[in-house]
Amino acid sequence: MGIYDREYYRDATRGSGWLTGAAPVCKALIGTNIVCFIIVLFQRDALAYLDLTSESVLRGGQVWRLVTTQFMHVDGWHLAVNMVVLWFFGRDMEALYGPRDFLAMYLTGGVVGSLAYVMMNAWMGNPNTPVIGASGAVYGVVILYTLYYPSREVLLFFILPVPMWLLAVFYVGQDLLGLVRQAQGGPTSAVAFAAHLGGAAYGALFRLYDLRWSRLGKLARPRPASLRLVRPESFDADREFPKPVSGGPAKSVTASGASRPSPALLQAQAEEYLEARVDEILAKIARDGRSSLSDEEHRVLQEASRRAQAKRSDRP
Repeated sequence: MGIYDREYYRDATRGSGWLTGAAPVCKALIGTNIVCFIIVLFQRDALAYLDLTSESVLRGGQVWRLVTTQFMHVDGWHLAVNMVVLWFFGRDMEALYGPRDFLAMYLTGGVVGSLAYVMMNAWMGNPNTPVIGASGAVYGVVILYTLYYPSREVLLFFILPVPMWLLAVFYVGQDLLGLVRQAQGGPTSAVAFAAHLGGAAYGALFRLYDLRWSRLGKLARPRPASLRLVRPESFDADREFPKPVSGGPAKSVTASGASRPSPALLQAQAEEYLEARVDEILAKIARDGRSSLSDEEHRVLQEASRRAQAKRSDRP
């Protein structure tokens, strides 16, 4: 599979509309949350079928609530904070992973956060306490972003500049303390700390174990034998190669009579080399930022992008 087919390297959707251009999934998620909030404003009874409780999932089997709760919010402030955080941190993650893998990561992080809440509330004996909000999914995005860019500075409370790792430690630590107080029956705010921490844990696991759905899907399918990685420039057209044995497949030969790799083999090896180089460059971007790239690395990305566009244009 070439680099052009990889979901996390596909170019952003072209155009300048709301659902095109950069970060289309982030825009779609924000738009969907806003629409759901407006609907619930006029149909409050809908929350009875869309919010999340331990009882409804464990005894009622209403597993859809693990997802629908992510699109419900208590009030405008709750909605605004979650969507602003998603927009600030989600755009870079969507650009890095691609729309499909990012959407799968976001929704799965929300489901993991919902499951953490369900199990924790069942254990604490509060099976009918409802929860709504996208905070579990958003926490997963924030932690994923932190693991890529731990030293980037952000404004704590929109005032104090702090590195991302410190911001993450602050909020995760705050939620851990809140969860401990809840478990001990002490006074605490009406916050789903378990959902926050579940989403955060999934964001960390997603990064550490590369849980992209596109990669996991490929692991489940049989893979063809891989070619040995060879730099295409290392091939010499006049290099001596063993003669084909009698009855073996015919090979192209040089003017001097020596056999050489077929054009198809050379093309496959060149593509695999390009794929490996782009992997290295994407890892460098994730680690050090795009500004760390050399001119040669920029040219490699441009060439890979050009080939990807050409390949897509050739598809029916």
